[in-house]
Amino acid sequence: TLNNIYPPGSFGHFLKDSPFSYIETTQVQCFFYKITIFGRHFTLIDSPGYKAFAKNIIAGISQADCALFVVSADLETHEIGESEKNIEECMTLAYTYGITQAIVVISKMDTKHSTWREDIYLEKKRKLSQILKNIGFCPENIAFVPSSGWTGENISTLSDKTPYYSGPTIVEAMAKFTPGVAYDSLPLRIPIYDVVKVGGIGTVALGKIKTGTLKNGATLHAAPADLPIKTKTIEQHYEAINEGKTGDVVGICCAGILKSHLHRGDVLGEIENHTPQEVSSFTVKLLILNHPGKLKVSY
Repeated sequence: TLNNIYPPGSFGHFLKDSPFSYIETTQVQCFFYKITIFGRHFTLIDSPGYKAFAKNIIAGISQADCALFVVSADLETHEIGESEKNIEECMTLAYTYGITQAIVVISKMDTKHSTWREDIYLEKKRKLSQILKNIGFCPENIAFVPSSGWTGENISTLSDKTPYYSGPTIVEAMAKFTPGVAYDSLPLRIPIYDVVKVGGIGTVALGKIKTGTLKNGATLHAAPADLPIKTKTIEQHYEAINEGKTGDVVGICCAGILKSHLHRGDVLGEIENHTPQEVSSFTVKLLILNHPGKLKVSY
């Protein structure tokens, strides 16, 4: 278990209650952790950072309200796929999805290359600040925390190994995040990010409640699949709940529905309250990436 592998205070130990462990493996999917900080409940979505798993990166970012960017300070032993270009793409995706609150964790400061050196921290902070500013973030409002996921420095308490850093710990910076606007009174909308089949339970649709309130036993409609769905149970972090509200990431046990009937991207809504329907047009915010030249008329 994580509790036996990771030292007390490390990031792995911080998430020791999770049923998942992927030590020494390549993470290809999103994992969800329930954590409580100063009486506030958070859902931490751990998504892969490798470009090869872009669909799962997008699936994770699309459900987030805030971002925790973890970047290696070790230039010699950085993780596969972690380059400034890859990091910039992840940050751009987050900004595209409307995320403006963020924390940057400069991790692996304990390696032989980094050895908690202030110059490495400052150089990494300078480069990342410029990337964030170019994207549209405000670096002045972002905490850049030097840390080590293995030994746990600056996760919950300030470390004496970083006397040059006097900002908040990761936990303190997360506690400063402000909740998004609650749209509980609007019609229910739940974009599905995954559909799984659970033994003894059946088909479970996973997604984040964007607007409205989901109540146990509600009859839903899936679009464009055009399916009526009876909600058997609602779960959050493997615990049954009576209702879910705006911002909650939930699992919906669907009665009488096969896994093949629903797909990622389908939208759920109440069957008797503004059911999701096809439209002839909609307004979008378009962000162009990797443009070969400048925009011009008739582009």
